[in-house]
Amino acid sequence: MAKSYIEYEILPNGNLVFRAANEARHDYAQQLRERGSDSVFWDVLEPFQANGMLFGVNPEDIGARTSAPIITDELTIEDDGERTVHGKVWWFPNYCIIDPMAELFHKGRVEFTLAT
Repeated sequence: MAKSYIEYEILPNGNLVFRAANEARHDYAQQLRERGSDSVFWDVLEPFQANGMLFGVNPEDIGARTSAPIITDELTIEDDGERTVHGKVWWFPNYCIIDPMAELFHKGRVEFTLAT
């Protein structure tokens, strides 16, 4: 069976890890150079959001005082656009030092920490 383009797994410690196949690493590395990490982060999450599996979270949606990328596994969006997180939350606390998307595409994996 062929490996998925980008896949994720929840580790025994609760953290969330993304793994990228070589094709994804090549394709997204170019986009990362051209458009930057924030744009690529949302692109990476898009297929998971479309399938109702993982969602990007804006820090203000959960009252977070960070610019770190944040992910949840359960989110509702009301008709007025209000977003409410109901599920687990993962974030990338070292975002000021390490670009999580660069980590994913250069090393083939990146780990997001379960928020407690």
